[in-house]
Amino acid sequence: MWATAAQGQTGAAPPDPLAEEIPNYTRPDHEIAFAGQPPEAVFAKLKEAGFHTILSLRHAEEISFDEKKAVEDLGMTFVNIPITNSTITDDKVEQFSRLVSDPENKPLLIHCGAASRVGGMWYIYRALFDKASEEQSLEEAAAHGLASPVLEAVVLDYVKKRKGQPE
Repeated sequence: MWATAAQGQTGAAPPDPLAEEIPNYTRPDHEIAFAGQPPEAVFAKLKEAGFHTILSLRHAEEISFDEKKAVEDLGMTFVNIPITNSTITDDKVEQFSRLVSDPENKPLLIHCGAASRVGGMWYIYRALFDKASEEQSLEEAAAHGLASPVLEAVVLDYVKKRKGQPE
């Protein structure tokens, strides 16, 4: 279900036009997509593409428009779980997990500024809640935006601590 392009596919899927308009946009299947910050005008296209929920990992002061209003005016659900390298908490991870695993929220777009936080939270989710291997989880996280070495170290440490592994 979570195959990446690097793992290969038997047929090439047609390019997703949203990838041209949203930075670092990846969509491994019809239920979920990962991205950097979508421009305000693109939310209508996300609605047309069938997205039901938008999850932002950004703080309000990082965004130059009222994203919640833009999303909700289109009839979609907006959820904000603001994180930074130093604010990944058990509560935020649990909230992320519940949101991502609930079929009522899908199709779901998860975004932050450039998708690195998205990849980081995806790593935690896959490694702890989906019980994917840490190696597979890290590959997926990188494929879906995790590019910050600092954040990578934070999420790797978080997972180790949650699994009770020595540092």
